[in-house]
This record gives sequence, C-alpha cells and structure tokens, in this order.
Amino acid sequence: MNNMHPSIFNSKPKEKSAFNIRATLLLSVGAVPFLFTRLLERISDDALRHFGYTFALEADIFLFLSVFLKEFLFPSLTFRDILVFMGLLVLSFVFYRSENYNWMIPTIFLIFSSRNVNSKKIIFFLSLFVSLFLLFIVTEYEFGLLPPAPYTTYENSIRNSFGFLYPTFAPKIFFFLTIAYVLIQKRALTFGEMIILFVLNLYFFIESDTVSAFICSIFVIVFGFLNRFKIASFWRHPSIRFIPLALAAISYFSCFAYRSGNPWIINLNALFSNRIRLGYNGIQEFGLHLFAHPIVMHAYQTNPIFDSAYNYVDMGYVQYTLVFGLVFLVVWLFAFYRLIEILQKQGDIGGITAVIAVALFTFSDPEILNIECNPALLLFALVFSRVSPLHKNNIAVNTEKPNENI
Repeated sequence: MNNMHPSIFNSKPKEKSAFNIRATLLLSVGAVPFLFTRLLERISDDALRHFGYTFALEADIFLFLSVFLKEFLFPSLTFRDILVFMGLLVLSFVFYRSENYNWMIPTIFLIFSSRNVNSKKIIFFLSLFVSLFLLFIVTEYEFGLLPPAPYTTYENSIRNSFGFLYPTFAPKIFFFLTIAYVLIQKRALTFGEMIILFVLNLYFFIESDTVSAFICSIFVIVFGFLNRFKIASFWRHPSIRFIPLALAAISYFSCFAYRSGNPWIINLNALFSNRIRLGYNGIQEFGLHLFAHPIVMHAYQTNPIFDSAYNYVDMGYVQYTLVFGLVFLVVWLFAFYRLIEILQKQGDIGGITAVIAVALFTFSDPEILNIECNPALLLFALVFSRVSPLHKNNIAVNTEKPNENI
C-alpha cells in the first residue's frame, strides 16, 4: 500500500466523502416535499388533507428532479445499473396500473438513487423530519386545533387519533421511528434508551389500542438492548434471511386455513382483529394474479362500526400481492433476503434487528412501503449497491485493509 501513488491514495476518500455528502443532501431535500404531502393526506383536518392532495403531483415532480440531478451531477451508472433502471421502469408501469398505489413510483426511484450514498444518513434526515411533523400534529391536536378523527371508537372503547385520520397512524409512525433509531445506531441500545422508547410506545398503545405496532416495538426495543450480549450472534445465522419468506408463507397459509374453521386459526384471527378473515375474503374477491391487477378496497366509512362494504386487507404480504401480483411478491422477498444477507456481512446487528421487526409487522399491517411512515425503507438501497459489504456507509473501501471501518 505504501507504493500507491500518494495523490490517488489521499484524494479519493476526500472526493468520495464530498460526493456522499452532496448527493445525500440533494436526495434528502428532494424527498421532504413528497413526505410532507403524503403525511398531510393522513391529517384529520379536511383543508390540510386537500392541500396535500392538491400539491402531491408537484412534490412527486420535485423528487424526480432531485433524483435526476443526483444521477446527472454525480454520474456513476454502470451497465448493471442501466439494466436495473429499465427493470424499475417496467415495475413503475405495474405501480401505475394500481391507481391508488402509484406513489410507489417516486419511492422506488429514490431507493435506487440512494444505492451509492450513505442511505442511513438519508434515513436519519427523513426520520428527523417525520418526528418533527408528528410532534407538531400531536401538539396541535392536544390544543384543540385539529378535529378528532371520525373513527375514534371501536368495540365501545375510545381511541385517540392524535390529529390523524385514523387512530392507528400516529403509533405506527412512532413504531417506525423507533425502527429508524435502532437502525442508525452504531451500538446496542442503553438501558435508559430502552426504557424511554418503551414508555413512549406504551403511551401511544394505551391511547390508540394499536396492538401490532406496540408488540413489534417491544421486539425491536428489547433485542436492540440485548444485542450488547452474546445473543447478537443469533442474527448472523443464514436461516435469519428466510424469516420474511416464512412470514409471507404463514400469512397465506393462515388465510387459506381460515376457510376450514380450524380453532387455532379462528383464535389467531381474533387476536389479529379479523385480519386473517379479511385476507381470506380479499383473496376470494380479488384473486391472485402474476402481475398488477386493479382492485378497489374500502376501509371505514362514516362510523366506527365496520361498513357492509368493508373489504380492506391489512395483512401486508397479502395486500401487496393482491395489488401488485405474485411476481412482485417474489422480487420483494428476494430483496428482503439480499438485504439481510448484506447486513449480516456488514455485521450490522441493529440493521438486522430493525429489518426483522418490520418483516414481523408486515404480517398484519401494510405500511412498510409507505416511506412517509417508514423512512428506513431506504435501507433497501443496499440491494442495488455495488459496494463492498465490509463497509457500512455505502462508499467504496480499500480492499487491502479489510478490517478498516468494520
């Protein structure tokens, strides 16, 4: 290494560091209006929701321009990247056919463009923005400046909406912020951090009765703390990569088994608030297709009681298969496998813990692909990355010193 030309050895890290900072900032700023309008669409106030819908297209265009500028100003496309880009164009057509899901188009290109920058820095920046937004909305709601959601009661209980359209939205956002916090740490959680995160998630659970987010938050908080012990080696086992696949298989097995009236499945369905029954009904009503199939799902109508037209499928693996097709499910599960494999090679135990927690959450809920809820979705940029798995910051490293920056 000492024989290496000094100008090359000394300048490249600086150039790459400057590239990483500028490109990261460009993508982060470009994504903020997109997240902002998407979040406004979830607010209980009609005027704010209308504002979000009105400027959604402009926010999409701004994000696309940011992605284009990043690729133009910091060119790094290879032949492989071009092939992936063409595949994403095809995938965009799939999203476009699913009218209510075309927000996935700018999301997937943002993930792709984050392939050669520090995606964790973007996750941090966007998580900070979402945290401030959540704090502002909750504060506005507590001061009576935002109306309560029309769906605040369920089974004779009061559910706090925190200023959002649905009472489950705020606790789900905070669960994903907990995921992001564990993800961006370069260490295990301290005991104090574990207690604070637990108390905050408990508060959202008590106020909203959102069980799935609370259970999964406990998972990521507890394991985020226990990772300081020898249990961390558990996450390095190759079988961990198949957990998302297993959860997707269990989702479909439980839906198909519901028809048989199996007592275990009936009890599991009750535990998950009729999600399995609705998943089974969705499969029966919409069918399974190889590619995107336009469908219309109806959620709550005008009161807290399930409307007769209610057919919304909450189970994430089932919902996205019904909407985007079986081919998408296969590609998505492969991306999950590769992401966990890369994180294992990096030794990123916090990242693996976060990904598994999100995979568990997706069994019952679909917000994993909503970047305004889940900024950690950008971690999938590693799947598109050509970076050495020995480096955690998505920047090329000198392979002559494989132990640096591990």
